Amino acid sequence: MAVSKYLHKLMLVFLLIIVACERPFVPPTATPVPTPSPTPIPTAEENLPEITAVTLERIELPRYESLEMTIELEAEYNNPYDVREVTLDGTFIAPNGGQMLIPGFWDGEEAWRVRFTPSEEGEWGYSLTITDANGTSQPNEGRFNVTHSELHGWLLPGSSVNPDYNSPAIGMWQTVSEINGTNVYDQADFWHNRVNAYFIANDPYRHPTTASQSGDVDWEEGHLNMDAPQVHLYDFDDPVGAAELLAEWTTRMWQRAEKPNWVGEFGVPGNERYPELFHNSIWAALSAGAAMTPAEWNSGGSWGRMTPEMLGSMARLGQFVSDLPLAALNPSPLQISSSDPEVRGWGVAGESGGLFWLQDFALDGQPIAEVRANQTDRQGVSVQIDGLADGRFTITPYDTWQGTFLEAFEVTCTAGSACTIPLPQFQADMAFKIERS
Repeated sequence: MAVSKYLHKLMLVFLLIIVACERPFVPPTATPVPTPSPTPIPTAEENLPEITAVTLERIELPRYESLEMTIELEAEYNNPYDVREVTLDGTFIAPNGGQMLIPGFWDGEEAWRVRFTPSEEGEWGYSLTITDANGTSQPNEGRFNVTHSELHGWLLPGSSVNPDYNSPAIGMWQTVSEINGTNVYDQADFWHNRVNAYFIANDPYRHPTTASQSGDVDWEEGHLNMDAPQVHLYDFDDPVGAAELLAEWTTRMWQRAEKPNWVGEFGVPGNERYPELFHNSIWAALSAGAAMTPAEWNSGGSWGRMTPEMLGSMARLGQFVSDLPLAALNPSPLQISSSDPEVRGWGVAGESGGLFWLQDFALDGQPIAEVRANQTDRQGVSVQIDGLADGRFTITPYDTWQGTFLEAFEVTCTAGSACTIPLPQFQADMAFKIERS
């Protein structure tokens, strides 16, 4: 048994030696097979938004004047006002190398725009990008030149607040403009009420507050909370009918709350319907009781700028009201009816006097060429005015297109009864001062 066991061990050792002396095992060589290249996966860059064109309103402008840029672009979004979907950003590089970041905006009608006011003379550069859910576009770059001007620049914050000083630099606080164009959504009233209350509580001068929504919106809760209700009006293009629109909105805001109100923005693109649209708007707002002249949007580009004719309309209105103590009149609206069914009017007056304005609206809704070619002389017209106080008044007609006062005349009115006022011959429209005799 012991020998057998010994031989078994010996044989096992011999086998191990033989295995150890064999050549290493080499697996069979396989024929190489080329590894297929992966199909390229499209990158997000292929879907990036793109700025396709940039148009500068002008390539040279005076320092502290506004430059408007119109941008054509391709991007994916549903709501151009939602910064979570799309943003247009501009970087402006000053001659000294400093940079200013300016956001762009959708103008609500036809284009993306960027507005910028340069603060230095010399050559400026700009770089514009558009960002959507796919990423940010390649920058669109360019340059423009800024020349010298006598403009003083932006208002700067003071180093201290003195409540005894009534700052002439601020008429009132606009706490927000067109809040429904922001991402506040259904919190608009809540947000506005809190911000409005903050300004009222913390302004040592207690300047009045105002705010707005865009798109001809009747913002009832906002108007009840702010000091000076405001509306923006763009949904019209009739130069004659503009008068009724401005007067109706002014009357609506006044009836809702006995506060000073105004049209914070209005207008139509281009200058084709001007100055008639502008002229009729400012006179209608005044006669309906607006606290200030409507602010026509004319920042350049497709909206144009104030023309000499429009400035003339402003000057003539200013001359008419220059010696009217409007605030002291404590006026109420007048109700006016005309013997001519194609003449309408609005007016306001208090105990000591007031004003009214009449308009021939026979060409309401007609093209501007027809309006200009078919003016009619209105003669033998009289109006019945309800709301004038008891007593004798001097009525002074005013030619709103020539800026001249006509011969005054007197009327006697009885409180509680309509006061009949004969009118001189006129075309298009005419304004009248009412002064207690």
